[in-house]
Amino acid sequence: MKVFGIGCIYFGYKFDGEQIPPEIENFNVFCTDVKDRLETVESISGVTFNDIDTEYGNVAVVDEFDYQVATPIPHGARARISFDVYIPFRVQETTIRLCDVEHLHVDIVYGYELPVAIVSYDWPDEEGDATPSMAVALVRKFLDKRLSDDSFKCDCIGPSPFHANFTISESSLDEGYFLRDRSDSTRGYSDIELVCPSGSSLIGAFYAANLDDVFSSFYHLSDLRGRTIRSHTEITADATMLLSAKNDEGPLSRFRSMRTQRKTIDSINSAVFKEMLFRMDIESALSEAARSSNLAQSPLNPFFDEYRTLFAENRWGKFSEVAKFFEERNQKALSNITAVFAGVVGGVLGSVIGSLATYILTKA
Repeated sequence: MKVFGIGCIYFGYKFDGEQIPPEIENFNVFCTDVKDRLETVESISGVTFNDIDTEYGNVAVVDEFDYQVATPIPHGARARISFDVYIPFRVQETTIRLCDVEHLHVDIVYGYELPVAIVSYDWPDEEGDATPSMAVALVRKFLDKRLSDDSFKCDCIGPSPFHANFTISESSLDEGYFLRDRSDSTRGYSDIELVCPSGSSLIGAFYAANLDDVFSSFYHLSDLRGRTIRSHTEITADATMLLSAKNDEGPLSRFRSMRTQRKTIDSINSAVFKEMLFRMDIESALSEAARSSNLAQSPLNPFFDEYRTLFAENRWGKFSEVAKFFEERNQKALSNITAVFAGVVGGVLGSVIGSLATYILTKA
């Protein structure tokens, strides 16, 4: 039987978040570079680029912690990179952990949002349960070690592997293409069958079941989740900084402290606004995933629940009240400092003017 695991493995170039790397300005240059890098690895063979047009459909930007990666998304409904990889068991042990087999086939299909990796192999029925999800983890680690350098990045978006082991199951009945949950319990990875007509190929069944769009949307949501959580971290850190700030003595020290707090307040408001935009993007992606497939009836539907919960959260906007409190307090303090300063300056000027007038009148 054919078994497979799912992940999101992408190829791209590091950049600073502003200027897109010149390597992807020409799509043919990008394709040639990726193909050359794959073919340089001795254990990779049969590299083919299928139905890939000469134009980009999109350039996805993956946000890592200290850099960003520009990931070209080819134009074309069935764009796909395929290759075979041989990873001996001794290499597997030093890469991550043992997989079921040494010979693996990799297909990277391109949905509109992000690429989806399918790692598959043949597994005898009598050998017990296969764990193709582990093959995804092995392949992504192996490719990262062999391909990534200072500018080029082969990486993944989690969860890679997707938390399910898949089997393609041919049906003698004319049932079409659909997923069926075969899990024994809710604990651990799910076991899901891709049911298809007799004689169907894995890739053909994958497209026919619209799984390219479903998983592309899923990993787009996962990327948005990571960005949202980072904004949560920023909000919490800035709010903690405001609340733990010491009250400075003296008008001048107080004024310097208010300048520092002003930057922190702006940072909180900016992070809260970004968090709101990310959750709006999550809502849009969830709606698109629901429209593109019969997700509500699919075994994959529960995997989207985390993103539905994240979208529904609105508690982070309340941190704007923290920023507002400190902003109002600083405005009052600034008004007091200004009044004191104006009084002092006014008194000094009044004294100088009075003394000058007395001097002039005396001389006169």
